[in-house]
Amino acid sequence: MIKMVNLHFSFYLTSLSSHSIFLYSLNCLSYELLDRDISMTTTTRTKEKVELLAPAGNFEKLETAIHYGADAVYLAGREFSLRNFSENFTVDEIRSAVKLAHGHGVKVYAACNIYARNEEQDLIADYLKTLGEIGPEAVIIADPGIFREG
Repeated sequence: MIKMVNLHFSFYLTSLSSHSIFLYSLNCLSYELLDRDISMTTTTRTKEKVELLAPAGNFEKLETAIHYGADAVYLAGREFSLRNFSENFTVDEIRSAVKLAHGHGVKVYAACNIYARNEEQDLIADYLKTLGEIGPEAVIIADPGIFREG
C-alpha cells in the first residue's frame, strides 16, 4: 500500500514491485487501478500520524530534511524531472541518497514526473528499472503512459 500526502494536486504513485497505480486527492476519494480494474472508494480519516514529506533538491537539502525530522523526502533524477533547473541527483547520487535516508528511517519517493515523448520510452524504462533496483518506496509520476508491458 502506498500512502501519499497531496497539498495542491493529485499525483499518481506506483509501487516498484507491482503494477498498481494509486491516486490520492484532497477530497478524500481514492482511485486504485489494479489489474486494469478501476474501483472508487471513499477513504475514512483515522488518527494515524501525518507523514512529513520534504523536498530534497540536492544532497544538502536531503541532509537538512533528515536532520529536522522529515518522515519522507522526494527527490528526482536529472533526466526525467519537471524541475529541470534544480540540481537534482545523478543515478549514483540517488543510490547514496536512498541509503542515507533509509539509514535514518526516512522514506524516499523518486519523482519521474515528465510527460514523455515516444523517443524517450526506452530510456525511461531503463531509468525506472534502475530505480527499482535502488529501492525508493515509490515513484511519483505525472504521465501513466511511461508504464508499458514488455
